[in-house]
Amino acid sequence: MRSFVAWLGCAFLLARLTIGTAAADPPAMVPVNIVNGLAGEAVEVYVAKNEGIFAKHHIDATLTSSGSPQVVMTGLFAGQTQIAMSNPVQLLTAVNGGLDFVVVAGGTRVTAAKDPAGLDLRADVPYNSPADLKGLSIGVPGFNSAAFMAFKRALASSPD
Repeated sequence: MRSFVAWLGCAFLLARLTIGTAAADPPAMVPVNIVNGLAGEAVEVYVAKNEGIFAKHHIDATLTSSGSPQVVMTGLFAGQTQIAMSNPVQLLTAVNGGLDFVVVAGGTRVTAAKDPAGLDLRADVPYNSPADLKGLSIGVPGFNSAAFMAFKRALASSPD
């Protein structure tokens, strides 16, 4: 009986020391790499980083911007990043190709009334409709990017 009481006392002491130590030590920071494709919707992530919101929740967030949607999705697939902020075209292309991605949240502030996209042309290039763009070289952020798909659709729907 004496050994049982001694064992029980040691167990309580060990439990108390463990609980006391765990309460005194702050939780470890969890490293998370977040990559965005230079979209306006990434502003919130940078604000959260600068205001310490990630650190408050024990997240060591590394924020990386990429000009190419392909790089964003490739990094996610390769395990180099844990969160990718990309466009629906890239996500659906990846899922259609067999990759198992999960959408945590989605949304945009882009509406028909507030469209941040635009087209810059030299002053000597006339433009009245998408048909005027046929035969011209057009720069887009990347193959299958939202801009690429928008131009492709506009050119396909315009009369020759």
